[in-house]
Amino acid sequence: RLRAVLDDCMRQAMEQQPSYISIEELAGIMWRDEVRVIDVRDEDFFGGHIVGARHCPSASFKMNLDYLAQEFAQSGDTLIFHCMYSQSRGPTCARLFLQHLSKHFEGSSCSVRILKGGFDAWEERWAKSAEVDRYIADRPAEATFGPKNFYTMEAS
Repeated sequence: RLRAVLDDCMRQAMEQQPSYISIEELAGIMWRDEVRVIDVRDEDFFGGHIVGARHCPSASFKMNLDYLAQEFAQSGDTLIFHCMYSQSRGPTCARLFLQHLSKHFEGSSCSVRILKGGFDAWEERWAKSAEVDRYIADRPAEATFGPKNFYTMEAS
């Protein structure tokens, strides 16, 4: 009996921990219809973002969580969350999303990943490439690297 309880706890813990995806992996799959990039940066979204990314600011993420879950729970899509560095806001929102799915959308078919290194790593990789417009949207002509109006998401 104790073993079954421990196994169930481990399973639940694993479900709440999304895995990371590298910028190279994302670049290889980002054009697929079933891949959705979820950018949870706030004001730092403006000044460049991954092409096709959906802006879901961390400041209002909890308020809009159920809408996002309703849209994607049964989609079979892979959602890739990120923030500037994928150290705070991106992972936090990804975990909140998974927790919401497990609580309210049993048997959901979408999967959740986190972009390793966040937009900073993405920008570093693609900003000087001849293909920059294929990978970074809305980037000013004289763009700066690194955080733009950066802050860390507050714990709940």
